[in-house]
Amino acid sequence: MPERVAGNPDRKVMYVITGFLIVMIVIVTAMLAAVGGRLFSAPQQNPAPTPSPIVTLNQLEIDVPRVRVDSPRNEVEIGNGDILPIRMMAFDRQGVTRVELRLEESILQTVTSQQPDGEREFPAEMIFQPNSPGRYILELIAYRGNLAGEPGFIRVTVR
Repeated sequence: MPERVAGNPDRKVMYVITGFLIVMIVIVTAMLAAVGGRLFSAPQQNPAPTPSPIVTLNQLEIDVPRVRVDSPRNEVEIGNGDILPIRMMAFDRQGVTRVELRLEESILQTVTSQQPDGEREFPAEMIFQPNSPGRYILELIAYRGNLAGEPGFIRVTVR
């Protein structure tokens, strides 16, 4: 009687590979079904974007008087007792009514508009005369009535 052969090893390898491929095909098919076929479908049209809410700023927050210091330059140095002339221009859409020169919350000088409603462009000239050496920060503030604008600054060193 012929001897029984356990089987062809090449066939066993083929069965294993075929089985592996079938399992992989089943897994890939399940994954495609899970994503709903979106992987190979045509790109979707994006819906119209939702408009952003309109942000309205309080008009007073952005529409305030402004100051431009024309002279002296910032970081100026003067002698004790010297007179420092300050030339500036204040601007406001509705009208600057006055400008104040301040030092540490104290008002040193005020220039008031001759027009009751103020002036859109308001040039002013002020003076600072220190009586002791040190470092000072002068503040120029334009007003429309009681509404203060953003200050302009001048740093002064008195020797």
